[in-house]
Amino acid sequence: MNSGTKKAQIMSAYIDLFKSDLGQAVLKDLIKSTFFLNTTHVPGDPYTTAFNEGQRALVSRILRTANINYAKLTQMMEQINMESQYAN
Repeated sequence: MNSGTKKAQIMSAYIDLFKSDLGQAVLKDLIKSTFFLNTTHVPGDPYTTAFNEGQRALVSRILRTANINYAKLTQMMEQINMESQYAN
């Protein structure tokens, strides 16, 4: 199997996983629990800043690999905001 085929298979797996209801729930949790929507910078603490940026970068990679576009991300953000309003 060549690397192009393997990459396509991995991308397909990400797309299938994160379009499912369970995948969407996991992705929303990752967005909420990492620094995806917030600044990663911690003044005076480059180590924590780097750790936070690593979390954010992982979610960003998942979104790119799962081919989640801006419109879908915006929709997910609205759902997250509505869920957090009802939780309080």
